[in-house]
Amino acid sequence: MVRVAIVGCSNLGRMHAKNYLQLPDAEVVAYCDLLDEPRAIMKKEVFDPAGVEPQAFDDFDRMVKDVQPDAVSLVLPHSLHYPFCMKCLNAGLHVLCEKPLVTETGHAVDLLAKAKETKRILEISFQSVYTANFQYMRDAIRKGDAGDIVYVHGHQYQGWLTNLAKKPEKKWRLKKDISGGGQLYDSGSHLLNGMLWATGLKPARVYAEIDNRTEEVDVCSSLSIRFDNGAVGSIAISGETWQPGMVSRLIITGTKLEFTLHHSGQDLKVYGPTGEVTPEVPENRTPQANFVNAILGKEEPLCPVEYGLTLAKFMDAVYESADQQKPVDIPV
Repeated sequence: MVRVAIVGCSNLGRMHAKNYLQLPDAEVVAYCDLLDEPRAIMKKEVFDPAGVEPQAFDDFDRMVKDVQPDAVSLVLPHSLHYPFCMKCLNAGLHVLCEKPLVTETGHAVDLLAKAKETKRILEISFQSVYTANFQYMRDAIRKGDAGDIVYVHGHQYQGWLTNLAKKPEKKWRLKKDISGGGQLYDSGSHLLNGMLWATGLKPARVYAEIDNRTEEVDVCSSLSIRFDNGAVGSIAISGETWQPGMVSRLIITGTKLEFTLHHSGQDLKVYGPTGEVTPEVPENRTPQANFVNAILGKEEPLCPVEYGLTLAKFMDAVYESADQQKPVDIPV
């Protein structure tokens, strides 16, 4: 049995807790948030209906000392991921961290080294890569069924600014010192990580044009990418649109197959020389299920810390390119 604590009781934190409660090999033993209201909502909406009573805390260090969990789910503002991941690893805890893992490359390097030193699992909760469709696509590419990947395109349009204006508790996402970046690091990171995770490619060069509108952070971005295998790609992301919901698409073109799907893993289409292909996909997983099974030695982590390092290198290069208005090479 893996004893888990939830750190951060937002809506996303509540989703983590609900997913753990579905697992026979996991027990939620504690939850922590600085604020009273999120803790109260977590208790009312998640734990009371399930008939369980994990301990509630407003202090992380006290929670770890008193409860001594095996693992922690971190659901915090982006800039807090690095220090809290370090605290957890130093305390001997396995960590499932919400995306993005970090907001600068040096922090990812530190965490990778610390995870190896402590022999603890540090996994990233990018929900899309745990879906059956993303796993099918990745496996097909790895086995060579898609041939050589030659082009990748992604676009994502969301009323991000409009949504944040309606939710004051989420406006930290517009503060660069807390969020690390804007739409690229928020919803856009799902698209970017999905692209890198599924293809296995490493970006070797990027040219970025970014418009912050009137904010501290990026809102609209256009990226041109060269990958390590010679493939090219393009990404277009806008956080200022009047379309309802989110329009998102990732397209991966190989010499034998082409894949297209929503960044969340929904609506997969596969095309080959004879037309549309009907794929046989595995079962959907949750990040929490894979995390617990990885701790127990039953599975490998699907999105380990190494993907956080790849994305951090890419994002640092994106912002450098936008600042300098020129292409930037990325160490592979």
